[in-house]
Amino acid sequence: AVAYVLMALRIAYFKVYYPKEFYAATFTIKAAQFDSRTILQGIPAIEAEMARINALGMRATKTEKDTCVVLELALEMLQRGIKILPPDLYKSRARHFTVEGEFVRMPFVVLPSLGEKAAELLEEKRAEVEFCSIEQIKKECKVSQSVLDCMREMGCLGDLPEKAQLSFFDTLKI
Repeated sequence: AVAYVLMALRIAYFKVYYPKEFYAATFTIKAAQFDSRTILQGIPAIEAEMARINALGMRATKTEKDTCVVLELALEMLQRGIKILPPDLYKSRARHFTVEGEFVRMPFVVLPSLGEKAAELLEEKRAEVEFCSIEQIKKECKVSQSVLDCMREMGCLGDLPEKAQLSFFDTLKI
C-alpha cells in the first residue's frame, strides 16, 4: 500500500511541476492507443469521441476504453494550455513524444498504419540523407501510399515535392 501511495505522489509531482514532460512520457507509454487525428482536431473533437465511446457502455471494446483514457489525458493537457504538435519529418522521433519549448511533439509511430519498424527506419534514414521528395521517402523507407497520404494530411511532409525530377513547365510562371 505504501508503494502505491509513493507512486501516486511521484506522478502528482511530475504532473504539477513538469507537465509537458509528464504528458510526453505518458503518451509514449500509451502510443498504441493514441488517436492522433482526433487529438489534433482539438477539444471539441476529443469530447465528441469520448462521448461516443462512453455511450457504448459495456459494448465498448478494450481498445476503445484504452483510447478513451488517452483522450481524457489529451483533453486535460489541452485544457491546461499545453499544445500538441503533429509529427514532423525533421523533428519527430520514431517512438517517443518529445518536448519542444511549450509544446509536445508526436512521434512517427502515432501515424495510422505506420508500424514501429517503419517509424524507426524513417528516423534512421532521415539522419543519413536529406529527403528531396516524397517519392524518395516512399522508396527509402518503404512506406505505403496511405501512410504518405496521412503524413501529407497532418502536415508532416512540409513543402516536399512529389518527385525529385523538376519539369521545365513547373518553373515557368504563366
